[in-house]
Amino acid sequence: MADSEGEKALARNILYQRLPTVKNGNAIVVRCTADPPIGAPMSGSTVLSIPYASDQLTATLSK
Repeated sequence: MADSEGEKALARNILYQRLPTVKNGNAIVVRCTADPPIGAPMSGSTVLSIPYASDQLTATLSK
């Protein structure tokens, strides 16, 4: 998600709202502007960005 407006638009999306993960409250939005930056490496999947994003996301979710 690039910005808060995009996040709001996603939350209003009827198809997104119907996803079981969203209904159960288990969905997360990974912002490109987060600290550490996780969204950008996830959206630009490369051999270097995937391990970085995976490590950062794991550490963030463990908190």
